[in-house]
Amino acid sequence: MTFEEDRSVFFSDFAVVAVWTPANGSVEQTANVILDAPDQALFDNSGRSTEYAITYDYVNLSGLAPGESITVDGVSFRVRDVFHIQDGKVMKALLARY
Repeated sequence: MTFEEDRSVFFSDFAVVAVWTPANGSVEQTANVILDAPDQALFDNSGRSTEYAITYDYVNLSGLAPGESITVDGVSFRVRDVFHIQDGKVMKALLARY
């Protein structure tokens, strides 16, 4: 028996809206994502930086890749890297703010 989980519940309460228009001209994709923006120490604590990342369901934003532009909660970002979390049904993208 196969059990298919409903991942949309995870992305409902704390999510923000992301809008991505693929550079190849495909149709715009919109998804609920979890935005993380933690500070991290740099240069032996003499500086700080913000490491932006989004977590999203793989069925949304399919094909998102490094170098693409995406708007998250109204702010423009460039995708730095994309990777699978565990079984790949949930993805994470590291972002750089424009």
